[in-house]
Amino acid sequence: MDEYRLTVGLSATIALIFNAFIQHEKQAIIFVCDSSDGRQKARSRKFTTWFQNRQTGTDMGKIDRLIIDGDRFIYLSLILHRKHPQFKTVVDVFINLGEEDK
Repeated sequence: MDEYRLTVGLSATIALIFNAFIQHEKQAIIFVCDSSDGRQKARSRKFTTWFQNRQTGTDMGKIDRLIIDGDRFIYLSLILHRKHPQFKTVVDVFINLGEEDK
């Protein structure tokens, strides 16, 4: 199998998993980009591109966040149903993660 077909297949599979999970309006996912090799920014861009290409016609919303901890950059995304019963509260908590330590 060539790399393109593998990537498309993997992307479609991940989209199905996200869509199935987010169909339940009370669910939320926090996606953290691995930073072990310093490529977290590239992973964040790739995930955002994937999400934008796959979320058409879904009820998923995505909010991004960058947390700077000393010399570490932590890229996070919150994915949740646009009709989540606590949408504003969940988003506010996500946006303010780590702020209480400053």
